[in-house]
Amino acid sequence: MLGPSGEGAEQIERSVSAAARGLGGTASLALLPDAATVAVTSHGRSSTVVVRAFPEVFRMDQVAALKPFLHEVAAGRLDLEQAGRRLTSITGSPPPYPWWAKLTGIVLFSVGFAPLMQPTWYEVGSTAVLATVAACLVVAADRLPRLAKVLPLIVAVTVSVLTLEVFARTGARRSGLPSCWAGPPPGSRAARISRRASFAYCQASSR
Repeated sequence: MLGPSGEGAEQIERSVSAAARGLGGTASLALLPDAATVAVTSHGRSSTVVVRAFPEVFRMDQVAALKPFLHEVAAGRLDLEQAGRRLTSITGSPPPYPWWAKLTGIVLFSVGFAPLMQPTWYEVGSTAVLATVAACLVVAADRLPRLAKVLPLIVAVTVSVLTLEVFARTGARRSGLPSCWAGPPPGSRAARISRRASFAYCQASSR
């Protein structure tokens, strides 16, 4: 949980070391993008564990619950069995909001952000459509673990294709030339495709 939580490597190492001391042992940590090597010494015995996990987007409610939990462990107020049960309850906790609230929140946030990029009704309308598609994929990923692993890529590609095929109307498309060859003018609809794709990626990443 600490890996994708947004904490720096030094803070993660300090948290793990403090938790180990609170449980009567010591620990050292080596972090990689998709793995962590933890060396633990307790009661005269040493062991090394390699923890592998796919980098994913953290849930703020779980990170918020993890902070006081780590403080309690570091202070020695929880034994190993209690800490294990508490951590299991945090990692297994359901999302705090129903799926429809999450979908609605992503769409409303996107539509509210759209006028900052381009203050036109076209931008608001197209963003509402694209955000709805992205939000549906995000909600589906909560139920499909395999989709969750590639969610940012799927959302970015889907939004880009929809923007090109449905919303982009440039002289380059009418002439049959790819817009990247013709170079759409700044501020045109095609020029905003990459921004929409990046924004959809951020929406998927903040689920």
